[in-house]
Amino acid sequence: MLAHSLAKWEAATLACTRFEFGIRLQVGVTHPRESVNAKLSELIPLTGCSESEQATLALCVRARNKLLHCELDALLAVLTQADATFQPQRRSTKAIEVGRNPLDTLNQLSSAVDVQDTKTRDEGFFGWLLEASSTGMFEQAVRLLDEGLSLANARHSAAQMPGA
Repeated sequence: MLAHSLAKWEAATLACTRFEFGIRLQVGVTHPRESVNAKLSELIPLTGCSESEQATLALCVRARNKLLHCELDALLAVLTQADATFQPQRRSTKAIEVGRNPLDTLNQLSSAVDVQDTKTRDEGFFGWLLEASSTGMFEQAVRLLDEGLSLANARHSAAQMPGA
């Protein structure tokens, strides 16, 4: 289960890298100093995108930050803000403290809490890693980041065309 989850998380973090590099390379054409020194969120207005496209790119930046900082509960909030139809089902994954005695672990199940009712800062990352990989959160994050990069690429290509 863990190996399956880590592979999905890795794919999502690679999408973060593609998104950030893509934005920084595009902005580097017209604003070389800013593309290196500025925070990613400060580069969004420099992409030449419309306000609605910038709003999508800002969500991409937030999703990137939440993924890279392992704040998967906050990532879920960003993903549902970006796409209100994305409402992952709650899985049977529970946040429990695993003890040395298997009986202790089984006794905790009756008082366990759904992972989506917890915060990664309070309860830790592992339960959310399993939750995110089993509910499609990582795939949704990849779609959002790829959509953001496609928007910026289209805007950049249009600006590079003669007569634009």
